[in-house]
Amino acid sequence: MLKLLRRKKQNRAHRARQYFSLSIADSLISVLSLLTATLICCLIRLFDDSDIYVAVIYLLAVFLISRFTSGFLYGTLSSVISVLLTNYIFTYPFLALNFT
Repeated sequence: MLKLLRRKKQNRAHRARQYFSLSIADSLISVLSLLTATLICCLIRLFDDSDIYVAVIYLLAVFLISRFTSGFLYGTLSSVISVLLTNYIFTYPFLALNFT
C-alpha cells in the first residue's frame, strides 16, 4: 500500500515537472517571439494607424511559443504578457495600463 502511494506521489511530481518545466531555450524562444511580435507591430504602426493587426500578430506569437516550447507554462505566460503588452503599447491611453 505504501509503495502504491509513493508511486502515485512520484507520478504527480513527474507530471508537474513535465508540464511546468523551465529551460533557458524555451525562455529565449518566448522572449524573442514576443519581442519580434512587438517590433513588427511597431513597424506596421508607422504606416497604418489602425490596431486591427495587433491581436493577430500576438496570437501568432503565442501559437508559435506554445508549439515550440515544452509544457504549458510558456504558452500561458506568453498569452498573459501579450495581453498586457497590447494594452500598454497599442491601446489608448498609450504607454499606460487601462482596463476600463
